Amino acid sequence: MTMLEEYIKQLTTEKLDKLLAYLQPMITPQRFSRFKEVLNRRTKDLVVVLEDIYQGHNASAIIRTCDGYGIQYVYAIENRNLFKPNDEIALGADKWVNIIHFQGEKAIEQAYHKLRKEGKKIIATAFTSDAINLREIEISSPVALVFGTEKEGLTQEAIELADMRCVIPMEGFTTSFNVSVSAAISLEIVTQKMEKAGFKRGLPEEEKKRLLVEWILKTISNPEEILETFLQKT
Repeated sequence: MTMLEEYIKQLTTEKLDKLLAYLQPMITPQRFSRFKEVLNRRTKDLVVVLEDIYQGHNASAIIRTCDGYGIQYVYAIENRNLFKPNDEIALGADKWVNIIHFQGEKAIEQAYHKLRKEGKKIIATAFTSDAINLREIEISSPVALVFGTEKEGLTQEAIELADMRCVIPMEGFTTSFNVSVSAAISLEIVTQKMEKAGFKRGLPEEEKKRLLVEWILKTISNPEEILETFLQKT
């Protein structure tokens, strides 16, 4: 979590409303309307978890895909590799998607614990004997899809601690997709399943306000100075 996100998270509802009113005139009405439109289509019922993704172009492609599917939160587990999207490929998508980092020996446990507290079913993408065809799984609760590093895939710990394992069916000689392609295919399948199951898009109102404030601050000049001026006035 960035310092900006941490600061906004600590704001009271009253302070948040005042800050939003203070910031709104600093962007065009069209941009403000677009932010609200996109936020209304965001979801936290589907989360992407990435374990040790080390190639910047893959990290960036996945973030762009998440933004395109309205996914607001990505968990980055960084035991061996830092998660560093490539700006030229991400095209700014990392501004709009919250990346939550987990590091250290307990990173996977901590990430999975947080997901389970949120009511997510953790589905690891892995070629195991008990893996289920992703097209055949039933979705009845919020989901966290877990993807592993480019060559080795997920660690054994990430696989075993998940609630279930799944695979994308392959019909040719190739036995696996590139991780960013796998993520895109998986998100399309799961998104369709969740829509058919009746999951509705949208975030809690206060969460939308916090993200709206965050997005405005990320698109204006000198956000730190503007925040400092706001604090002095309030």
